[in-house]
Amino acid sequence: MKKMIGYFERLGINKSIALGSLYSIAVLEILIGIGFLFALFAGEKQHDIVRLTFKISMGIFLGFSIFDIICGDRTELWEHGTFLILATIHYIYILFAVPGKEFDKVRDRLLS
Repeated sequence: MKKMIGYFERLGINKSIALGSLYSIAVLEILIGIGFLFALFAGEKQHDIVRLTFKISMGIFLGFSIFDIICGDRTELWEHGTFLILATIHYIYILFAVPGKEFDKVRDRLLS
C-alpha cells in the first residue's frame, strides 16, 4: 500500500486517489476471479466467459505495466510483463486449441 501511495505522490496525485484506485483494482480483480470460478460451472458459455475474463485481466495488467513504466519501477514491470506473456500464451491456447464451433470457424478461415 505504501508503495502505491509513493507512486502517486511522485506523480503529484493525492493519497486518497491512490487508495481509491488500489481498492477499485482489488475489487475488479476479485470479480475477475469470480468470473473464472463461474466459468467452471457455466456449461456452453464457459469458453466465452473464460475468454472475456482473460481479456479483462490482460487489460488490467497492461495498465499495470504502463503505470510501472510511468513510475520507473522495473521490478514491477518485469513481474507484470511476465504475467502478460503467460496470460497471452494461455489465451492463445484456449482460443485455438479448445475444439468447438468457434475453433472450427477460425481454422477454416485460416486454411482457406
